[in-house]
Amino acid sequence: MRRVLSQAVVFIAALLALAGPAIAAHDMYRVEGIPVDATAENAVAARDLAIRQGETEGFRRLAARLTNPGDGARVPPPDRAELDRVVRSFEVAEEQMGASRYVGVLNVSYNRSEVEELLQRAGVDFVPEPPDPVLLIPATQTGGRLSMWGDGDPWRAAWAETPARGLLEVVLPVGDGDDLVGFTPQAIQTGDGIALQRMNERYGTAEAYVATAYLPDTEIIAGIPVRFDLIGPDMGILLSETVAAGEGETEAQRLAPVVERAQSALDLAWKRANLAKLNRVTTLAVEVPLADLRSWVQIRQGVERLKPVRRLRIDSLARSKAEVTIEYTGDLEELERAIASLGLGLAEEMDGWRLLPAGELGGTGEVSPEPATSL
Repeated sequence: MRRVLSQAVVFIAALLALAGPAIAAHDMYRVEGIPVDATAENAVAARDLAIRQGETEGFRRLAARLTNPGDGARVPPPDRAELDRVVRSFEVAEEQMGASRYVGVLNVSYNRSEVEELLQRAGVDFVPEPPDPVLLIPATQTGGRLSMWGDGDPWRAAWAETPARGLLEVVLPVGDGDDLVGFTPQAIQTGDGIALQRMNERYGTAEAYVATAYLPDTEIIAGIPVRFDLIGPDMGILLSETVAAGEGETEAQRLAPVVERAQSALDLAWKRANLAKLNRVTTLAVEVPLADLRSWVQIRQGVERLKPVRRLRIDSLARSKAEVTIEYTGDLEELERAIASLGLGLAEEMDGWRLLPAGELGGTGEVSPEPATSL
């Protein structure tokens, strides 16, 4: 009896083009807007001290970004030698120098492998791979009226203009005719999770969320309280909070602190739903029939690069076949989709699992596999 796993989902370029702009070019290992202020015997020493302080503070923020609340504080700050390895680069966004004082703002990029080593050493769960983008639908309630997709909506503009400094890459819907018909204010009011899932499928994102802002009838000015609701994929309210509007020339700029708080809540909701699964490593013993050595090299390199695969261990290697153990995170179906992207497929036969070219996979009978082994 053979069980054939389903093929990968193929996203059409035209569909991806619908996704609209992400909030910003996103790098999970880049921390921006780190304030520094240091004093030393001279300006050069003060600058060097401030940069070290900024790099250390950036690592603290990054550890908090990648881990559950509270776990980041359990990660010891890197010492000077570790900091030299963990920092990939930095740039100065703002600076002022005096005779013995340096004040500025830094943006720091970190080396992923070095960061992961420090997090693993601390024994905390963390996000091992950049998450897939999520869809965020902004909605506005003003004077008791719920609306979306309107031109000049400051809440939508705030999401488009505010740089993403968290974990998730957020995609905004384009607001075309299909969006207007597919997801209406009534869908929010009635908790229509099916309509939200259809939006998610339309944009090819991992999950979809709604952020509803309660705005005044009058102009949004600095300091006024603005409430927002963050609504999850099941249409339940994940967080309802009030944040003071900030300074800015436009209403969208004044709403930036509210967006930043909603982004943090979105990151937290995603981590609570996914972090434990991402850190659960499962093993699967697989036989790989081989035509020649070249095909083995291609298969091995391809599988090792797949997002869910933590490690591919070679148990035995002969001219006609290789026996390997794949260590992966997430569900078996996620591994299935990743492997299918290589033109390969997993099949369970009487004597175990095999990795075969997609064209050699047989019938479609569903047979439950033996449970894989969790580490």
